[in-house]
Amino acid sequence: MNAMFARHTQSFVRGVATWLLVAGSAVFGVQPFAHAGSPRFVPAGNLNTPRDSQAGTALADGRVLIVGGLDAHFRTLASAEIYDPATHSWSLTGSMTAPRRGHTATLLADGRALVAGGGKYPPLYPTAELFDPATGFWTLTGNPIAPMRLNATATLLNDGKVLVAGGGDGKRELASAELYDPATGSWSSTGSLITARASHTATLLTNGDVLVVGGFISDTAVTNTGEVYHNATGQWVAAGSLADARFAHTATLLADGTVLVAGGSASGTGPFLASAEIYHPDAGNWSVTASLPQALLIHSTTLLPNGQAVTVGGFTTGDVTVGNAELYTPASGTWTSVAAQLRHPRGGHSAVLLMDGSVLIAAGAQSDGSTVTHPATAENFISRRP
Repeated sequence: MNAMFARHTQSFVRGVATWLLVAGSAVFGVQPFAHAGSPRFVPAGNLNTPRDSQAGTALADGRVLIVGGLDAHFRTLASAEIYDPATHSWSLTGSMTAPRRGHTATLLADGRALVAGGGKYPPLYPTAELFDPATGFWTLTGNPIAPMRLNATATLLNDGKVLVAGGGDGKRELASAELYDPATGSWSSTGSLITARASHTATLLTNGDVLVVGGFISDTAVTNTGEVYHNATGQWVAAGSLADARFAHTATLLADGTVLVAGGSASGTGPFLASAEIYHPDAGNWSVTASLPQALLIHSTTLLPNGQAVTVGGFTTGDVTVGNAELYTPASGTWTSVAAQLRHPRGGHSAVLLMDGSVLIAAGAQSDGSTVTHPATAENFISRRP
């Protein structure tokens, strides 16, 4: 993996054809979950444009906005489209003012979606814009303070503001963080991260603070540290160290307020990880939980209404995409393999929880280890039959 790609790879495919990672992982003896009413995947229509590394956002009316990313020819996209779960159909909507990948997309309290940062790389765009679902149009809003951010995180806070933290500017990882105020359309600086990082995760905790985990800290080095942003003070405090350094992992808030961190890669040159860990906000520490059945990178993990978390797809050893789904049960701390498989194995896809409790899995890249294709398909993961 070249260093520049490694540095910003949460959006997955800058130079995806050059992926040469080799990682050792074992597939453990996990029994498939299969009985009457078993979880399954059902078709959810086709996108108008094959894409991966896009941003997916659930809108207030139950539809899903998919925006930006790269097409099948690795060109950065400005286009956006909307999935309607009532008809299982996709329709193009207004395009952004600029093509973007490595950007963030956040649903605001007023129903609009804020997209910030990213770009073609080069160039990155020092702009932010708002999508209005009522009109399907985009409008520029105030410019972020940091002129460029790629693979940062954006988190909607309980007060309606958006915290944007870290990322890369094409030369280095950033420690800076800033707040977007939808009421004024303006940005303001807030406390800087303890550790500059990109391709990390950010999770809103039940107390309103934000947990940041892992990510790149240099061209090839990855951190195992976490830190918490205190919304009341605007400051960051250390949140302990994970057992494994990781990037391109997932971080999922569970129903009990803990955070499940799973998979990823330990460095820009591997290995991929199957390990998983739990962050305990009350104690401010970490504990190891059962590992995924296989090492995964650029997968998705989504909390289901029943309290389980489902991990879908991703890349595994040999840069091969998988069609697996794994259910994590917090009460037992175990993973159960789902018998059903994605119709198209994929990584770098969007995974969005729908109002009916199913999960929309859309687009992404498919690879057999040597050839990369881009399915324009989408599927719904349904955890139980009605």
